[in-house]
Amino acid sequence: ESLPFIVYTDKYEVTDLGTVFNVKAYPGDDESETSLIRGKVEIKVTNSARKIFLLPNQKVVINKSEKPAIEEKQLPVPEASPSITLLPLSYNQKDSAVVETAWTQNRLEIVNEDFYEMKEKLERWFGVNITIKDDEVGKYPFTATFEKENIQQVLKALQYAYHFNYTIKSNEVDIS
Repeated sequence: ESLPFIVYTDKYEVTDLGTVFNVKAYPGDDESETSLIRGKVEIKVTNSARKIFLLPNQKVVINKSEKPAIEEKQLPVPEASPSITLLPLSYNQKDSAVVETAWTQNRLEIVNEDFYEMKEKLERWFGVNITIKDDEVGKYPFTATFEKENIQQVLKALQYAYHFNYTIKSNEVDIS
């Protein structure tokens, strides 16, 4: 208790209370998540007295892009307080693995995500930049699990579900 383990993000902090948990908070992302596998965590929202205690198999999603309702130019606009949602963890239907911590087993889990939603996930996982050149293709939904595949193998596998084209040049991927 005298030396707590605390994870700090730009909008909140997570205090470990004897647990297994995951924090996903990338700079520039609108949402961040804290997922609790077992034990207990306390989440304190920055610049607020608000605290949330997670129970096992719960996650909290904090949307950092919420804008304040007041937009008048004469008044100073207070910093937006984040939108907070409490949800159950997501599970892979095939083997009941927790999706939020799949990365710890070197698995990339995609659950009902379209290309737009999984773009950053693929970019981070494979170290590439993806450009989606067709809005219709960008909305194709996918559910898949990848373990040892490279970006070309992943895109080939996704083509079995929907027709689309792709080109890979160095670390640049174009999808149309």
